[in-house]
Amino acid sequence: MTLEPTRLKELLKTKTLGHPAICLDETDSTNLFLKARTQELPSGTAVLTLNQTAGRGRLGRSWENEGGTLALSVLLHLAPDTARCIPLCTGYAVCAALSKLYRAEFKIKWPNDIVCGGRKICGILCESSFSSRSETLGVVCGVGVNLAQTDAFFDKKGLPYASSVYAQTGTMPDPAECAAEILAQLESTCRMLESGRFPQIREQYARRCVTLHQHIRI
Repeated sequence: MTLEPTRLKELLKTKTLGHPAICLDETDSTNLFLKARTQELPSGTAVLTLNQTAGRGRLGRSWENEGGTLALSVLLHLAPDTARCIPLCTGYAVCAALSKLYRAEFKIKWPNDIVCGGRKICGILCESSFSSRSETLGVVCGVGVNLAQTDAFFDKKGLPYASSVYAQTGTMPDPAECAAEILAQLESTCRMLESGRFPQIREQYARRCVTLHQHIRI
């Protein structure tokens, strides 16, 4: 599986997100790459790789990125009131993108996982830093999507609750197509947020959320 920058450019239909798009052969973390450059890169910059060596999830957990995971991070410069809604918006956008591309029932497990067939397909980590110069937050939206692994791969790793798009749908994804659709859905969702239509996003999120009305342990 390869990530072709030229194909991504052909598929990308966004106005802002993914302009520029930086495709790396390998990096420690796409989130760390953008966080180190928040002040110098424009809003909408995306960083992508299929080889992330030090990916992180929530609470400092490591993120397995061996054998077919797309790591995609996007930088957004936002007002604080808008930024606080971005984790929810990102979860909704990724779920909508995967559902559109692969015609399976992808759902959101609050707060930051995308699941299919009851198994985790994608993790999301949003991080921010404040810029006193512009009075905005530099928000980095990090998305890790398991694309091509088999269930045997996850069983061997001791991850029985994880799976991939391929394992759940039988379709081998194109990383560039997946990235382009996620960026398109996220841009559309951000436009809704900025125009005051957060209640619509929240309603769509709730329809896809498997955690609502369930007993949970914290």
